[in-house]
Amino acid sequence: MVSIIIPVYNAARFIDTCIESVLKQTYDKFELLIIDDGSNDESGKICDKYAIKDRRVKVFHKINEGVSAARNYGLNIAEGKYVLFVDADDTIVPDTLEANVALAERTGADMVIFSFCYWRPDEERRLPNPLSMNFEGSKEDLFNKYFIELIDKEILNPPWNKLFRKELAKTCQIQFCEEYSICEDMAFSVEMLTASQKTVLNKEIYYNYILKATGTLVFKFYENYYEALSYFYQKAVAYCSKFQDSERQRKRVDTLYVNRTIMFIKRICCDSDWRWEQKFEKLSFICKDPQFIKSLQNAELTVKKSIIKILILGRRYRTIHTLYRLGKRFG
Repeated sequence: MVSIIIPVYNAARFIDTCIESVLKQTYDKFELLIIDDGSNDESGKICDKYAIKDRRVKVFHKINEGVSAARNYGLNIAEGKYVLFVDADDTIVPDTLEANVALAERTGADMVIFSFCYWRPDEERRLPNPLSMNFEGSKEDLFNKYFIELIDKEILNPPWNKLFRKELAKTCQIQFCEEYSICEDMAFSVEMLTASQKTVLNKEIYYNYILKATGTLVFKFYENYYEALSYFYQKAVAYCSKFQDSERQRKRVDTLYVNRTIMFIKRICCDSDWRWEQKFEKLSFICKDPQFIKSLQNAELTVKKSIIKILILGRRYRTIHTLYRLGKRFG
């Protein structure tokens, strides 16, 4: 059996479509655990209606504690051999469970990672994001041949394109870090990849990730974004350290870390409502962090980001701030 976990918070506009995609699965041995994380719209009532109609659907209402707490709640009560997360505003294709459970059973894999597509509802446009090929093999082969692709295509990042054995998460005590509301899914995925003795890649697309109307992935300003990103980075570096000849992979992790940190620096300058003193304090904290400086030296950067690198190393915070404020497209 598979435990499908959907964390829900104020998702009344989307949750019907999401749940319907789960109930249309060709593989029917599943429980659908819907964790209503203190929604104050009609989400809870909509979910309750499905629970009345289908005994596989179980709805749990709790106080709002964030998506990480909601996912952990579902993980702790899941009864299935396998677990699959689905976000409340996304959908899965009808044979998602059938295909990936069969693959896990045939190979004895702890985890199956499959491809997904971006769906832009404002343009009614589907943007496929497939893995280059299927893979069954050793942990070393996966790391050496595919880890960079998993990073570059953001297939490593989310928890929802991974079918995994619940026992693996339980035995290794892997859960989402409830301290953060951003990047915590990336850290969880890296921990699962580290723990998995056998991970299989399925290049077929089974998940539809719905982009918001702006077409952006992460545009809410999180004050602790850098701390959350650093938490993921440390997990990723620890994973890389388990393998010999990991210089290429480590460089790619450093590049990801630095690019996202510079993105956050830009957002501090352009999108935060902080006073200059607050901005200066945060910029100073980031740009003096030995971990960030070391990764900055190893990262592969564009010309624009290389200019920012020079300014960071020179601690020219006002120049960085002015540059981004005057030219928001810079970097």
